[in-house]
Amino acid sequence: MLNQRTIKNPIKAVGVGLHSGRDMTLELLPAPIDAGITFIRTDLDPEICIPAKFEYVGDTTLSTALFKEGYKIGTIEHLLSAIAGLGIDNCIIKVTALKYLLWMAVQAHLYF
Repeated sequence: MLNQRTIKNPIKAVGVGLHSGRDMTLELLPAPIDAGITFIRTDLDPEICIPAKFEYVGDTTLSTALFKEGYKIGTIEHLLSAIAGLGIDNCIIKVTALKYLLWMAVQAHLYF
């Protein structure tokens, strides 16, 4: 059996949201065993947790978006590719916008 992996320390990035041009924050946090990868939209009240699972994929036109209870998190594919490439199984991803940081979306593999 393979051991599961998460990140060792929290990572926080602040920048401009993709397409929106609005300031936003993205945080990657360690997660417990079997938690999987979960996005949390912290800009909503109450916050919405959207697991990165196939059943939540709602749109794949030019990017990948997850939907839950009418809420969306978009352009997740670059960050998820970087996470998968590092062998990370469990991670909490907090975002303050519908689509996250422009530089994060394009160059996630260079930062993690």
